[in-house]
Amino acid sequence: MNMQQLHCFIVSADKLNFTKAAEILSLSTPTVTHHIKSLEKELGAILFERSPKNVRLTHKGELFYEYAKDMLEKERLAKRQMAELENPGLDFIIIGCTSVTELGFIKNVLAEFRKEYPNLYPRITVGNYFQASTLFRNGQIDLFFATREMVQNNPDCTFRKLFQDRDYALIPKDSPLYGMDEISFCQMEDEVLVTLDHKLVPHNLRSNVKDVLASHANRHFDIICESEVEGILLAESGYGITILPGYMIPESTMQAHVARIREADTLDYGIAYNQGSDIPGLRRLIQIARKQASSV
Repeated sequence: MNMQQLHCFIVSADKLNFTKAAEILSLSTPTVTHHIKSLEKELGAILFERSPKNVRLTHKGELFYEYAKDMLEKERLAKRQMAELENPGLDFIIIGCTSVTELGFIKNVLAEFRKEYPNLYPRITVGNYFQASTLFRNGQIDLFFATREMVQNNPDCTFRKLFQDRDYALIPKDSPLYGMDEISFCQMEDEVLVTLDHKLVPHNLRSNVKDVLASHANRHFDIICESEVEGILLAESGYGITILPGYMIPESTMQAHVARIREADTLDYGIAYNQGSDIPGLRRLIQIARKQASSV
């Protein structure tokens, strides 16, 4: 039995739909059902009653649901307590984010926070959207710097908005569009577009961006990359126009110009934490983050 199996079970139990659970977890439906079947085999119990029309928990599944939630919570507490035993007098806060660029903002927040909470030490986890959101849902991340979309399917978390963001275009220096402060997808029709895999950032939750990018990819050669660092590098090297949310773009780029995308929706960026969290100084940290965000 592993944490991935437990997490797949809990999300499936919450949604009573393997397809919806797979979408939330950014996994394929067969992968989710495989984890569930493996768990059932290991437990020697059927956890779900399946029919062509619906899925529901069996009595044993309802009982195991409480055990599964408890096991994930105990794992989180055990890791925290072991860290405290190893370093008596200190406490730790585990912070997750999905972009290396975000570390600059987080650094400024922590620098001020440390003055008031010198014995609370941060541990930073940077992973893609799926990795970070899974760790957060499992309770292995205390604070998650994320967009509202990344946590909107997590009913057990609270989201505090820091600022409003949107998608931008990084235009290579040798592009005829270079220097434009605002650009439309129509103007980018004949350009190679560089985007992140939807598992790394949930563009698929913003239908207008998803539809435009999918339509463009059907007519042209576009590049899908594995990180924002790769996307920025490709734009600066002249391979195409990279589409990224603002929080993933550094303050300065060497060989690319940042332009607003006219049709792009706005998105909320902020801090998410699990309800009932006992993180020391949580309210103060959010206040500092909001102050830093307003000064950017």
